[in-house]
Amino acid sequence: MIVHVFLFKWKQNAKKKEIDEIFRDIEKLRSSEGLIGMRYGEDFSGYAKGHTHALVVSFKDKQSLKKYMNDPLHKDIINRIDKLKQEWIGADFEAKK
Repeated sequence: MIVHVFLFKWKQNAKKKEIDEIFRDIEKLRSSEGLIGMRYGEDFSGYAKGHTHALVVSFKDKQSLKKYMNDPLHKDIINRIDKLKQEWIGADFEAKK
């Protein structure tokens, strides 16, 4: 299983409505071929060094992740995130268990 993880820190002027719209559109990617699971939400712990939202998506294999990344909707979402994000950090890994 492949896991795709991102933490988002938004610009001060990013509106809650804009952020909510991004995650609503991310939800539309749930039907991507090979996508096993998707979880996202807002941090409540304060441990994320200013990153306020997290996204975790799991895939059957690397090819499924590649298809997801190349989906036109995903590319549109990334362009919108780029305009609103102060910073993001991500990782893709093969889960051992």
